[in-house]
Amino acid sequence: MLRDQFIICDSNIPWHHNRYSKHHLMSRLARENDVVFVNPQVDALKYAREHGWSQTRFGARFSYPEGEKLEVFQSLAVPRRGSAQTLLKLDERFLCRQLRGIIRRHGGRPPILFIGNPWNVFLLDAFPESPCTIYHCSDDFPALFGGNLGKQIAEREARLVPRVDLVLCSHPRLVEKCQGLGGRVHYLQHGVDERLLLPSGDHRPEPPPSDIKALPRPLVGFVGSLDATVDFALLGEVVRLLPDLQFVFIGQSDNEHREAVQTLAEQPNVHWLGQKPWNELSGYLWAFDVGLIPFAQTEFTAAGSPLKLFEYLAAGLPVVSTRLHFDDALLPLVRIGETPTEFAEQIRSAVGEAGVSDTRWERRTAVATQYTWDKRVQEIADLMAMKLAAGREGASDEIR
Repeated sequence: MLRDQFIICDSNIPWHHNRYSKHHLMSRLARENDVVFVNPQVDALKYAREHGWSQTRFGARFSYPEGEKLEVFQSLAVPRRGSAQTLLKLDERFLCRQLRGIIRRHGGRPPILFIGNPWNVFLLDAFPESPCTIYHCSDDFPALFGGNLGKQIAEREARLVPRVDLVLCSHPRLVEKCQGLGGRVHYLQHGVDERLLLPSGDHRPEPPPSDIKALPRPLVGFVGSLDATVDFALLGEVVRLLPDLQFVFIGQSDNEHREAVQTLAEQPNVHWLGQKPWNELSGYLWAFDVGLIPFAQTEFTAAGSPLKLFEYLAAGLPVVSTRLHFDDALLPLVRIGETPTEFAEQIRSAVGEAGVSDTRWERRTAVATQYTWDKRVQEIADLMAMKLAAGREGASDEIR
């Protein structure tokens, strides 16, 4: 395991949404290293209005999540930075100044830069002393935003990929793209948090969470963001085709899709529970009989690796999904439905399998143990250690 390094990780997802890959990776790297997780920038004036001017002070913007060994820093943005090119440049300098403050706080040690947002390619020039630079390409970011912003992100990503020491990609399509951009690429699949989800013997949490305890079985569940990744039209037909099954949705809806979520939730066999704390999710997963991945077929989801797949499998659930890329070892454990009728038929078949204590259940959990975040972090630590060792050898050769 990599030890005693100073790592700064920028992200486009704030720490409190702590079910994303960067959060799991940083959480574990922080066990042996000094890690500062930098939340996405928020408008400084908006932040001051919501939290008070005293909370905009540098030291006040550090927090220490319970049960974690890392620091979380809330970075601020220049107000209205997107309205003019000069403000964007000023904002870049402002972010670098904040990161310099973090470095001074950690004794001036050169940080390993773990870049999660391709927009921040300018950090490479701002911190040339970094002994190791990493880009975590966990999604097709240009496809996520589209339009002119997507083009700008693609341009910055094209500058970032060939310059960093290591590119970590979570999907074969991302591997292909980043290799085409000249990156030194490593395929890093996602994992599951074994602390919460892997079973201990035959133990399952009892009783089920109170808000689903009284629901009749079987329970068909989805955990995740209810946004553009979800095929709401497909789900609407599926819940209509399976009126005897109960569908439970856990997750936040974005503003753009709130009406679609509310329409779905009006169905008598649909229960939308909103967002739940991450450390409570295992109780819901163990109470489900089937896990769903009803993703829409888009350019963005075509390069996605849903974390929920690993979580469902770790809880011993049969999984029904639309057609996505799955690792060869996992594909036999996923039922695929492309039309509403096929999807409903696969759910019905999976319900018949749910709860069966046989080799299928054992196989699912055995596969999940091979896809843990501890294993993924060990991969990263080994790669980073090799780069750091090569850098030290190069420096010694220069001295000689």
